[in-house]
Amino acid sequence: MYPSYKNLKNFCLLALVSTSFLIAQSGNVKTLTDKAVKEYEKKNYSVAVKDMERALDIMKQKQGKELNSLLPKALLGWTKGESSSKPMDPRGILGGHVVEQTYNKGNGFVTATLILEAPMVKDVRRTLNSPQSAQNRNGAKIELISNKKALVRYQNDQREGEISMLASNTTVAVVYGKNVTLRELKNYAKSFKFSEISKIK
Repeated sequence: MYPSYKNLKNFCLLALVSTSFLIAQSGNVKTLTDKAVKEYEKKNYSVAVKDMERALDIMKQKQGKELNSLLPKALLGWTKGESSSKPMDPRGILGGHVVEQTYNKGNGFVTATLILEAPMVKDVRRTLNSPQSAQNRNGAKIELISNKKALVRYQNDQREGEISMLASNTTVAVVYGKNVTLRELKNYAKSFKFSEISKIK
């Protein structure tokens, strides 16, 4: 069934507004960075810093939206909850970025997380290459999920568990759930967009 003219018109208007917003944001970044450089050259450092911070905020918002699109979609019967995208270390010393999305079903919930360029990426890689280290983590096991090594920990009596995977050389994908089945956890772990994650630079 084709959409009504009114719905089609509204869709086109929404697409036009969204496109205009992205173009405006892109223009704002260039305007702000150009202004920041000019203020810097005039030795107006505080103004230059503020303009550059505003430009960075716009870029981080865009980056956050792109990264959120790599997270799993809600499984059948589940609803999306809160999402967030933020630096792992606000001070910028250790680096790293965290993107997170929650999903709800009855009294159960799942949190899917992508951790980029953080020290724990090396830790997860080291653990996945050492079965003995994995067993020391509350009885976790190493399994293959979507042809990737995964550290799987699940407690049947608590219906709680966590799956950590090395999504790429610089990114860790983590799924944690409470009042969920192991199958649901694994289904969420399989749903990360790994092919797109591998392209992150």
